[in-house]
Amino acid sequence: MKIVREHINFERSGDIKSQMDIGRKATLQRMNNGIEWDWYPDQEDDEEILDIFEYKGFNVKVSKLSDDSGSAYIAIADTGEPYLDDPVFSKDPDTAIRVMKNTLDDWER
Repeated sequence: MKIVREHINFERSGDIKSQMDIGRKATLQRMNNGIEWDWYPDQEDDEEILDIFEYKGFNVKVSKLSDDSGSAYIAIADTGEPYLDDPVFSKDPDTAIRVMKNTLDDWER
C-alpha cells in the first residue's frame, strides 16, 4: 500500500472558495473568459464582476471598475459591435443595468 500525501496551501485571511477556484466569483470569472465582450477595461482598472445574465438573447456583464480616481459601475453586452468610445459609467449597478437594457431595447428597433 502506498501512502499519498497531499498538501494544499491556503493563505490566511484569503477567500478559501476563490483560492480553490470554486464559488460565485470563480464561476463568474469562467463565464467572463468564455464570452467576447464589446468593450474591455484598461489594464490599470481593477474589475470586480458582480453578475452575468442574459437579456434579449445577449449576455450582459455588470462590473465595478476601480482605479486611483475612484470607482464606477458598468454593464457591457456581447452584441458583436465594439464600442467606439467608453461605455456609460454609473454610480450604482442598478443604473448601469437600466442603461444597458435601454440600449439593447433600442438595438431591436
